Amino acid sequence: MRRKARRGGGRQVEVLVERLGARGDGLAQVEGRPLFLPLTAAGDRVTARVTGSRAGGFKGEVVELLEEGPGRREAPCPHFGPCGGCALQHLTDEVYAVWKEATLRTALARAGLDATRVHPMVRVPPRSRRRAELAAKKDGQRVRLGFHGRESHQIADMTECSLLTPALTGLLPALRRVLAEVFDPGDGADVFLLDSDGGIDVMVTTRRSPDLKAREALAALADGEDLARISWTQPGAEPEPIAQRCEPFIEMSPSLSKRNTSAPSPGSN
Repeated sequence: MRRKARRGGGRQVEVLVERLGARGDGLAQVEGRPLFLPLTAAGDRVTARVTGSRAGGFKGEVVELLEEGPGRREAPCPHFGPCGGCALQHLTDEVYAVWKEATLRTALARAGLDATRVHPMVRVPPRSRRRAELAAKKDGQRVRLGFHGRESHQIADMTECSLLTPALTGLLPALRRVLAEVFDPGDGADVFLLDSDGGIDVMVTTRRSPDLKAREALAALADGEDLARISWTQPGAEPEPIAQRCEPFIEMSPSLSKRNTSAPSPGSN
């Protein structure tokens, strides 16, 4: 099956992806120098566009996938590719595990550590990531909300996510509607989300101050979605809680008290 990307731009070459690099990009060769190709797998034969320089070689993008490598699969997320939240969903589980372990062993060896004493990889199940920082921007009358694209300011408007907990993904439609109410066209923000043991903690970071309308809408969102806390801040400023219905906390161990494991303010280190 052939897959095509957008046309135009720099010179094009046909290459074979030989292996994956440390960041998960496929590595091919052009003029004896590495060509880094995101979203490819070892064994892929592609037509690629050279888009610039990187690490003694070139960076590029796939124009057309001519032949699939043996470790490729269909990515499960509909946003994969434009969304920069994931880089390797197109790999089979076995290929990913081998690459991940090899990357760790290489890093240990370069640091002069014993690379043979590596335990089996601990798997994290899908939809279990409890913390995320998304980008939001109002275009016209609607808000785009999601992760930035890879090396891009474009926002992948996210409707589902195989990383985030169902509680965080389920909050997105209501959060998007409220931001559309309180933002002016062109307004942007970073949106911190934490699915804490005490409930979801939200912080909106933007350059404007919240007016009465924004405060009322955010407080109503906290009540309607049963949020633990929702805060607002400007870059470099202390977060201001708009509504706090309970204390967000993360219990790291049953022996630790909730008081000692309270979630820090989203703006703190």
